[in-house]
Amino acid sequence: MQGFAGIIYPDVFQSKPLIHPMLEALSYRGKGEKEHYTYKNIQIGICGKKLGTTPKKNLLVALDGSLDNTEGLRRELHQLGPLAPDLRDEELIAHSYAAWGTACVERFEGDFAFALLDQNQESLFLARDRVGKKPIYWTYAPHHFFFASELKALLATGCVPQTPALDAFACYLNFGYIPQDVSPIQEVNRLLPGHFLLLKRQRNLLISPYWSYSACFQRQQNLPPNEILHRLDELLAASCRTQTSGAKGDLGCVLGGGLGSSSVAAYLKDQAQERPLHAFSVGFQGENETDIEAAKTVSQKLNISITEDRISPQNVLDELVSIAWHLDEPLADFNSIAAWRLAKQAASQVSTLFSGMGSDELLAGHSRYIFEPVAQPWKEKSLQTIRQLLIPLLHALRLNKAYDLLRQSRVDPWQFGYLKQNALFSREDLAAASPKLAPLFDSQVFLAKFHHLSRISKPVSAFLYFDVKTLLPDNYMLLFERLSAAHHLEWKTPFLSRELLEFTASLPAIERLAEEETGRWLKPLLKGKIPDDVINRSKERRPDFLKRWATSPEISEVLHLLPRGALAESGLVSGSWIAKQLQSSESTQRHFRHLWAILMLEIWFRLYIEGPIQTNPPQISVKELLS
Repeated sequence: MQGFAGIIYPDVFQSKPLIHPMLEALSYRGKGEKEHYTYKNIQIGICGKKLGTTPKKNLLVALDGSLDNTEGLRRELHQLGPLAPDLRDEELIAHSYAAWGTACVERFEGDFAFALLDQNQESLFLARDRVGKKPIYWTYAPHHFFFASELKALLATGCVPQTPALDAFACYLNFGYIPQDVSPIQEVNRLLPGHFLLLKRQRNLLISPYWSYSACFQRQQNLPPNEILHRLDELLAASCRTQTSGAKGDLGCVLGGGLGSSSVAAYLKDQAQERPLHAFSVGFQGENETDIEAAKTVSQKLNISITEDRISPQNVLDELVSIAWHLDEPLADFNSIAAWRLAKQAASQVSTLFSGMGSDELLAGHSRYIFEPVAQPWKEKSLQTIRQLLIPLLHALRLNKAYDLLRQSRVDPWQFGYLKQNALFSREDLAAASPKLAPLFDSQVFLAKFHHLSRISKPVSAFLYFDVKTLLPDNYMLLFERLSAAHHLEWKTPFLSRELLEFTASLPAIERLAEEETGRWLKPLLKGKIPDDVINRSKERRPDFLKRWATSPEISEVLHLLPRGALAESGLVSGSWIAKQLQSSESTQRHFRHLWAILMLEIWFRLYIEGPIQTNPPQISVKELLS
């Protein structure tokens, strides 16, 4: 729940108290607790915790999150010299840096992002956890270096221009979220998961990975099925045990009717023993009622109390502006509303909430991985070979064409097809909805950024890798992390421990997936723990999710404000295209996903681009904001 921020000024004479508006923008996370420190021309601050240091006071650490392997670190550090027994996580990070330098981050496990100031070296060290649960934003504004846990903290200084990044907007309209290291603000970057940033006195900037997920796929283990199941059972139990040991009070868990949330609930029930365990479930009225019923069935089997909530079309817009402010980035996922209600519901009863996040992406638990290519793989491979043979000749004759063929030859047709299948807008719809943004996104160029995808030979395994690198951190986790922090709720994800990540990546590669094979490793683990009808439920894609809500009076009224909205006025989206989709109920329902994505981008644009950054959640309705 903590948040940190900082600035490096060009010199000591130009230092200003810019840390104050940055921390004010993060103050909702710390219940009023704020601490900051200035060293020469460097300021660093935190909300919700104290800064960590060493006895010599030469190292200063601001931490968002926590470490899971504190006992192991204490043992290692104690061998190097005396160590106080009650060191906090941020102090352990400072001592580890003193012992091992930047390599210390390779020893850390957990959900963390931290900023470390080394006064002796006059350097700044930023690092982010392996899977990317805790974000870090940074930018070189004119003469200043800014960093923070949230985008709004950078913008609150007034020194970072509120200029939209159009390439990021184009990505958003393709994915429904903004992937990788770009942000929706021009010149502002996100540190990638599993990376660190080192900025030295001479303004030398180094960004480097300290962990490689793709390398884990190269360590294939040919274990018999019973050994795989035994190891998964051990790792999931150990992860739940580790993450519950530091949690205070009663425990909560999300129950959504799927294998991931059900398995976490079952393992927590074993680990919690005498500690009360509460389940929480939120659904959309008339849409996913079967999920709620499955969650109730699991809670009854495990003897866990469950609190249910259903969202109706009438209250779906109630807190949407506040949700968009907390999210910090535009997200088109309808589940942001469910996550908000879930976090609010859970925060009234518990301080720690566990979820099955990541199970689908690690263990192929979703039907989106059942994928058929548009062409036969052997034919596509032959075309790639022909292209590569023709490139030297075309290079001499037509340079641009040679470049295009080279780029296409490096893109696996399976991966390209997967990207196309899961796109928010089709290429044709995007060209009509946003002629200005459509040319700014090229799926082949985007896939080329994933240089290590070529290491993964089997299609389904490549899809899983792609989702763990993009969909998981940049959509699902960002959504849940932001909205749980808004309610001062610690959010735990047992499936995303380092050992589970590495072990599942080393399982035999998957080429094709049939419906009955989704979640194939979790199903036998849950046999006897939860009802069979829940185990055998399929987790399907829902392209028409909530489309019936599009024409409800409340939602329809807001959608009809979009053709005259800020995005349309600026030419980023076509107001005439939006108006056309609103002419009939059939068209509105068919394009509801697109219209909702534009609505969420419109709200974010009003909050983060058009007006001054608000340091408190806005108390305003969507209609009032858009009007």
